[in-house]
Amino acid sequence: MSDDSAIRDTIQTYFDSMYESSPEKARAAFHPNAKIAGYLQGELLQMSVDDFAEFVGGQPSAKSNGEAARLDVLSLTIAGATAVACRCPGKMSGFTVQRFCQ
Repeated sequence: MSDDSAIRDTIQTYFDSMYESSPEKARAAFHPNAKIAGYLQGELLQMSVDDFAEFVGGQPSAKSNGEAARLDVLSLTIAGATAVACRCPGKMSGFTVQRFCQ
């Protein structure tokens, strides 16, 4: 499997974790020692993978609410051991995502 394919598969796993509110998929999308950071309602949150997975699992599932699944990767840049992927803006489970890069 190419680096591009592996990264896109990981992005899909991350998206699926959020769409399905699946803590198991959230854990699978990140290295066990990763730190996840982002703003929620104006507050900077920094979480371990386990804390983030529990957060994901505690959210209403967009899938069970009948929301359409939409994941558009706008760009993927790989530089050695680092990659940056940007996805389109949108809403899921009431959260608005602006242009999102990880």
